[in-house]
Amino acid sequence: MKYRVLGKTGLKVSILGFGGIPIRRVSEREAVAVVNRALDLG
Repeated sequence: MKYRVLGKTGLKVSILGFGGIPIRRVSEREAVAVVNRALDLG
């Protein structure tokens, strides 16, 4: 996995992320489908 430094914090973070807040606005079934699709796509 590739990492980058986050601004001036010095923290190394992965360049790939998945925001979790919007996923709370859908049903659990839909959320699971979205996560599984993301995993399928690599």
